Amino acid sequence: MYFLVMGINWLIGAALIVFSWLDYRELARRGVERPFHWAWSFLTLVYPIGRSVVVRGVAGGRGLAPMWAAIAAYVVTFALAAIWTIMLVAQIIGTASLNVPTGA
Repeated sequence: MYFLVMGINWLIGAALIVFSWLDYRELARRGVERPFHWAWSFLTLVYPIGRSVVVRGVAGGRGLAPMWAAIAAYVVTFALAAIWTIMLVAQIIGTASLNVPTGA
């Protein structure tokens, strides 16, 4: 299961980089003077924020949706990971307490 999750993580990371490059190319084609460089996508959350700031400056206050969508996705992912971790620790503690000797 671990290798499946890691493989999916790598695929999502690769897709993020490819789509960032395609977005960068499209913004340059549309005449955005200095589009946010796609290589920032290696730092995951940096690219959507930088891209939104650049596009907002060009589009006159519009274009923040990718930034808010990325932030929302990270918040949801963090919350789910925290819930899963809490449940896992509670399960481990419950199992460990069943195996503790009660004394003499």
